[in-house]
Amino acid sequence: MSSDVLFLGSSLDAGTLGVNWIKALQPAFENSFRLHNYGINGLQLPGLILKLKSPTAIPATIRPVAIIVMLRKISRGRLGRPDATPDVFTEDLETVVTLLKDRFPESMVALCDIKPIGEDVDGKLNDYVRLYNEIITSVAQKHSVAMIRTFDSLAAWSKKDDAF
Repeated sequence: MSSDVLFLGSSLDAGTLGVNWIKALQPAFENSFRLHNYGINGLQLPGLILKLKSPTAIPATIRPVAIIVMLRKISRGRLGRPDATPDVFTEDLETVVTLLKDRFPESMVALCDIKPIGEDVDGKLNDYVRLYNEIITSVAQKHSVAMIRTFDSLAAWSKKDDAF
């Protein structure tokens, strides 16, 4: 069995606009896992679908034991797609999960929820994020994939007096 772990995400994961946290984690897993960072600047679900449909987007030499999809923002009408209404978002996310499970049937797939946006974790924008996180949870349950919850812990941390 492979010891590869594949991370799919956007610029926050790619590390081109900040810290490459996946690369920084690699030494901690040196003897057990090889971490592969496929974060791409500006990547949203429609773009991820296109990448996953390409046979060369992920080299055949990578046979991940786990695939972690880190959603950071909600698609906004990119690549000829309509704005990410809840129905469109659900359809796109289910397509991503299906493509991953079909291509890597032996891999564990995990979805991360969307982190809080801004400092007002109780504001309207984060109510919107909560709605989409409920969709992510529902898709994870429907397709029997793991769910990594970041929103609640980050929201709780940001409310602490010494958080910022």
